Amino acid sequence: LPLLIAGCTLQGIAGVITPLSYGLVRENLHDKYIPMAIGLIVTAGMIGAGAIYLMSGVVIDHYSWQGGFWFKVVLAAVTLVLVWRWVPDTRPHPGPKLDLLRGLLFVPGLCAILVAVQKMGAWGVGDPRIAGLIGGGLVVLAIWGRLQWQADHPLINVRSLIERRVLIANACMMFLALGGLQLGQVFSLFFQQPTATGTGLGYTATVAGGIMFMLNISALLGGPLSGRIAGRFGPRATLLVGMGVLAVAWGSLMAWHGDARVVLGQAVFCSLGLAIAQGGIYNVIIAATPRERTGEATGLTYVFLACFFAVGAQCLFALLATDT
Repeated sequence: LPLLIAGCTLQGIAGVITPLSYGLVRENLHDKYIPMAIGLIVTAGMIGAGAIYLMSGVVIDHYSWQGGFWFKVVLAAVTLVLVWRWVPDTRPHPGPKLDLLRGLLFVPGLCAILVAVQKMGAWGVGDPRIAGLIGGGLVVLAIWGRLQWQADHPLINVRSLIERRVLIANACMMFLALGGLQLGQVFSLFFQQPTATGTGLGYTATVAGGIMFMLNISALLGGPLSGRIAGRFGPRATLLVGMGVLAVAWGSLMAWHGDARVVLGQAVFCSLGLAIAQGGIYNVIIAATPRERTGEATGLTYVFLACFFAVGAQCLFALLATDT
């Protein structure tokens, strides 16, 4: 388990380079192509995630669960070669020294809240330890936010949230990470849950992985559609459409989830809405920030995504520990 956690930590660290792709797009493409390019990046990410669901399902059913990790090692090596060979080089612009120690203070604050959510079922909501962890975590986060606000060269530039569009876009990402982005967690479990439990479809890991792959393929439509809507009506319209589709899709799942065909159709719309909404969020932020701050602004959004995805996952599993 310790090695597994360490590996997941390294994977998370590697994932934070994702916002750099948006900076590269803005640096190398004409403005009129940026919305579509952002949509395609979101699409590529979702399709890649879907392919991993499919391949890991096959590996788990026919080989071993460790094989899934080896498969990702191969993918990482191939990606390294492709980036070295084809991604345009960028001249570095060394900046001032960052205060890493105080900048990373949000980590213990967030961890305290995650532990509280995880232990609610075992300790009880009224346990003083729960209140202490949540209260302490919020205090630490408030201190961190104040320090980052006052710093001349903050690790995470919270002052950029003054811009109304950036603030709203990050709030949207927060809610998306808590809810819609849990799509993979919810559906992969629901598809494999034995029918004898009274809920779920009882599929094998391979079948469930194949379905997840097909769901993510719908991003082939959602990503470019996000870029087209943003190019014609603006990124705000894209965000409204994406969030609207997600609300209708998840809302209908609450009321009707007993028929496999209906569930699959609703799941497709969940995936479609997710692709459109993510593209809309990043396009809003890019439109609201100076060109040279693109990587930093989208990096802050990625922090919101990662942190609140973790909180949402803990909430999800806490709910599943008490009710199917």
